[in-house]
Amino acid sequence: MDIERRSRKVKRLASKLEKEFCRSNHVYIRYFKRDNDKYTREMTFEEWMSEAEKKYLENVFSPYDDLGLVERFMDSSPESIINKSTGDGAFSYGVCLRNPSGKIVGVAVFHGITEARVDAPKEIMTTNEEDLMSSISFFSILYETESLMENENESIRGALDEVQSESDKTSLLLKEKMAFSDILSKLESEGEFTEVAKSILGIAMKQLGFDEAALVGLDANGTKANIISECVSADVFSLSDKYHNLLKEDVPFFNGRRYTISTSNDLPEKFLHFFKTMNIKAGAFYPLYIREDASMYVQFISFTDRVIEHSEIKFMAEVTSVLQSILTRRITTNSLTSSYVTLEEILENAGCGMQVVDVEERRILYSNSIFKEMILNPKDKSEIEEILLTREDVVDQKTRFHATGTDKWYDITFSHIKWVDGRMVRLCTLYDISLLRQYQEKIEHQANTDYLTGLANRKRFELDLSLNIRRATRTGQNGAIILIGLDDFNNINDSLGHTFGDEMLRTVAETLEKIAASSATVYRIGGDEFVLLLSLSNSREMDAILHKIKEAFSSRWNVMDTECYCTASVGIAYYPIENDKSMAVFARADVALRDAKKHGKNQVSYFNASQKEASEERLSMEMALREAVDLGCNEFEVYYQPLVDISKEGYPCCGAEALVRWQSKKLGRMVMPNEFIPVAEHLGLILRIGSYVMLEAAKKCRHWNDFGHPEYKVNVNLSVSQLLQGNIVDTVEEVLSISGVNPKNLTLEVTESLAIYDIEKMTSILKDLHELGVRVALDDFGTGYSSLSYLKFLPLDVIKIDKCFVDQIGDNGFSNAFIDTVSKLANTINANVVVEGVEKKEQASVLSGMDIDMIQGYLYDKPLPQAEFEKKYVE
Repeated sequence: MDIERRSRKVKRLASKLEKEFCRSNHVYIRYFKRDNDKYTREMTFEEWMSEAEKKYLENVFSPYDDLGLVERFMDSSPESIINKSTGDGAFSYGVCLRNPSGKIVGVAVFHGITEARVDAPKEIMTTNEEDLMSSISFFSILYETESLMENENESIRGALDEVQSESDKTSLLLKEKMAFSDILSKLESEGEFTEVAKSILGIAMKQLGFDEAALVGLDANGTKANIISECVSADVFSLSDKYHNLLKEDVPFFNGRRYTISTSNDLPEKFLHFFKTMNIKAGAFYPLYIREDASMYVQFISFTDRVIEHSEIKFMAEVTSVLQSILTRRITTNSLTSSYVTLEEILENAGCGMQVVDVEERRILYSNSIFKEMILNPKDKSEIEEILLTREDVVDQKTRFHATGTDKWYDITFSHIKWVDGRMVRLCTLYDISLLRQYQEKIEHQANTDYLTGLANRKRFELDLSLNIRRATRTGQNGAIILIGLDDFNNINDSLGHTFGDEMLRTVAETLEKIAASSATVYRIGGDEFVLLLSLSNSREMDAILHKIKEAFSSRWNVMDTECYCTASVGIAYYPIENDKSMAVFARADVALRDAKKHGKNQVSYFNASQKEASEERLSMEMALREAVDLGCNEFEVYYQPLVDISKEGYPCCGAEALVRWQSKKLGRMVMPNEFIPVAEHLGLILRIGSYVMLEAAKKCRHWNDFGHPEYKVNVNLSVSQLLQGNIVDTVEEVLSISGVNPKNLTLEVTESLAIYDIEKMTSILKDLHELGVRVALDDFGTGYSSLSYLKFLPLDVIKIDKCFVDQIGDNGFSNAFIDTVSKLANTINANVVVEGVEKKEQASVLSGMDIDMIQGYLYDKPLPQAEFEKKYVE
């Protein structure tokens, strides 16, 4: 049974019981809502009374006396019920209504007449104080149940918010669930219905991408339709004026039926005229019922062509059901029932498994159908009953239960409530979290596993190393990490290709896993670096593993039916040392590895005292760098070196190259890029630093463009990590959006060696960047493999010739010919040429005779801080 049908059923039942409750229990009720410590009288059941009956009750039970009784309740008071006798056989009881945090939200005042006066009309009902207290008791049960369901709804929404998924399908699903969770959070909102509806419609409209969403209602006479609550997108118009006092017969959908109309649908004449009048291209219209009459409609409108999908129809129906539930609850708020059937109806429609148990008697009093469907396996049923019937006080606790018979996971929560017969029982609520657990396991696996080799990754290594250090410190047992770096692995990639290189890494990973067996754990922590983490009971374990590693890397590797040699350098560090931290241990191993590579590679090096100072310096830089990035990259300063346009008279500045510097507070000095960039790449921090520099440079360029220099461009360097590990296209797109810079004024520089790292992959990435409108520059041209043929594959706007050719220009015929050839080739592919490192007037003079566009170098200016650059070249 869906939410809409269930809500209508509950509404009809509540409507019948509304009158019968008071009549059958011979009681009268008034409600007072609390808002900012002020009580206001709300709805009563008086609409079904005769005028004589109302007048008599107003004389016996003054609303002002009721208000005095109500105001006796305080948040700090433990009282839930306060009674007051008005004399002449009349009694009043105030019942406190609190939210889950204990704050009072309202008071229900129960009135009972035990002996009517002589002047009482014949309709006046009389009761006794005992029956009146029974009515109050049952009222308390229902209110506690509603509070419980509110708490559990909050728990569900909290759990859903924690779910994250990397797949597009899961992401869309979670987005929809989160939107619906936000909508569900409005169920208990206490504001005006129209305001609550507007909030819900706003969420739904944004999720579905409609242009307008509104609540349409009839006037008091039921003859004219008006928009009573509306949300519109920023760039569209409201329909309120067009709807104003529109006759009901001119609104074709106002007939109690549901309509979902796509642009492609053939429309009846009446709908065709309505859509044309309102400029509507597609829309959905769902009725809301008040006492079985469709007195309101929810509409979702598109002013552009649109096909409404099945998933959207389902979502809109669910949103309408929520609005119907809120509307019904507002109408039937605090309606009581004196029968078990009503309580059963509520529990059956709770939307989760619910069971009521008597712990003292170890007996199940009630299970709703959802609970029964969840637990069908006999073994699971026996185990969960043992949990639910345990005598331990588990109220306000959450228990996770694994149903091994069906391999399902459940969350169980417990609360105490009064049952219909007055005894205290335990209410157990069951939620199926199997899907949530699967998502969590998948996310955890992806977060801790290297995608290429299937080994645990660096993140998992750091966690495990910290645990091993604590365990070793506690037990007194030593441990070690063996850091392995493949020697000259780039040569394998360059000569045999990256596909071969990837397969080589997988083969090395499998070999290391066999060597480690049960003695150690293997991790891949970087491109060509692996780690073995082991606990040592004696030195023979280390010797045996090192012997096997040396043996494996001394032999030929057979990869993809090709034999090759690949040696490895090994750095070893032991732990624990006093007050050891995981990063300190790894830094020692890294120092040892670099020492092994320095001494000819294919070596094993142990960390020793002579390396301690270098290790501490490296560790200090790593810690300072991590802290600087975590604090928002504010310690990184962007310097700008001017680009000079030599094709124009006076050699004016035409932009700048952005260069990063690190003013480290922790290290107390300015750190140059050649010091910290390799460390940042090693730690995986370069992506955040690079994105920060790009955004700062783009914002500055936009500022220069807006303040008199629309021709200025800014060049930003891209690292290997940014291009190969991050989603650089999304990053650049976000930078353009935030900064507002003209894409043609942002130039991204890629080094020649990086551009041909994987020519096919790089071409694809650079084309995607080019499609965003940014310019692409090939930096350091001439220092790598310098094949002119691959220039035709790359979407280039700028070619930057390296300084090494400028140093010999004029004296070296090859340098002159090279620059001249590149400039002519650049013209054929419509690319600009920039010559870097110009430091002498003689060099500039020779270049002026060539077809060169721009030059850059200390002859014109060094890299300048932002303020100095702007003072010199912008103001």
